[in-house]
Amino acid sequence: MKSHWIEHKGKRVFIAEYSGFGSDSAALRREADEIIAALQKEPPNSVLAVSNVAGTTASMDNLKVLKSILPHTNQQVRKRCAVGASGMRWYFIETFNELTGQAKLKAFASMQEALDWIVED
Repeated sequence: MKSHWIEHKGKRVFIAEYSGFGSDSAALRREADEIIAALQKEPPNSVLAVSNVAGTTASMDNLKVLKSILPHTNQQVRKRCAVGASGMRWYFIETFNELTGQAKLKAFASMQEALDWIVED
């Protein structure tokens, strides 16, 4: 699993590494399944999550994979945002927000900005 936990400003943050998958939705699905398994072990409303989507195609197949994660992790995730969306991947974030309705992602240009925002109270 590429995804991992870090500490930022004294708070535990989950980095969901959806980066570098291009249009390989099967590989993205394998990462997603591991993320689901990891996050379901966490207490409700406790996870601060930053999704890195750099280098992953904003295809409908990939969006379906990412959308399918939400029912399995929404109970655990307290706050979420995304980084790595530029050009067409900004469309990826906007489309994701439209498709999911409830799990809005705030997009940031850099990991540092995303991390600083995610740990704010």
